[in-house]
Amino acid sequence: MLVSATATGGVVAGANLLASSLGWWGGHWSYSLPVPLQVCFWVLCLTPLVVLALAGYRWLGSRTHRPRLVYGVILLGVLGPPTAIADAFALNTGRLSFGGGYAIWQDVIVGQALLWFPVLLYELLKPRARPRWSA
Repeated sequence: MLVSATATGGVVAGANLLASSLGWWGGHWSYSLPVPLQVCFWVLCLTPLVVLALAGYRWLGSRTHRPRLVYGVILLGVLGPPTAIADAFALNTGRLSFGGGYAIWQDVIVGQALLWFPVLLYELLKPRARPRWSA
């Protein structure tokens, strides 16, 4: 779980660095930090939050036969609209800027992809139950 959460922070840091260098994202104070500090900022800020999200995903896995489906519905329904609203607010108040044709709907998709990353990595890395062979 910790590897997946930390890797997610690294992926988000990379996405921020790439989007900022392409002129897609700007205006946030963190973009003015030196690159090593930006990476540390994103990894350290996101790792605990992603651990909580993965704990929720594991909880879903113990309560439903389709945890990925339920997680996906939660991501779209609960986090999609607030992302759009927060982006609109941040853009209107100058706290964030988009460029190069990047739009709010694309940010919602990127956010969804970034929130799926830790779950998919977790699923790949988690130990599988070994079959018991009886003699």
